[in-house]
Amino acid sequence: MQAFLTMRDGAGNEREEISPVRGGVNLPLYIVATPIGNMEDITLRALKTLREADVIIAEDTRTYRKLAARHSIPAKPVYSMYKGNESARADE
Repeated sequence: MQAFLTMRDGAGNEREEISPVRGGVNLPLYIVATPIGNMEDITLRALKTLREADVIIAEDTRTYRKLAARHSIPAKPVYSMYKGNESARADE
């Protein structure tokens, strides 16, 4: 089930975000673009979002773990999701 949350950015502009609902609690979903090559090519906002997330879903967990180690992102549950396992993981 999905819900839409109305959020305000730093400038006060409203935007809607999709949020999964679990146990009646809205959990925000953030999609963060990560660097393909140089691990320094990531924004401060992306790093903040990754540090504050409770769970990470990554296409390649090995690459995410390298990024997390490089930028001192605390350990948290990390799950893989890619084209080959998307259907099975979606239910989780």
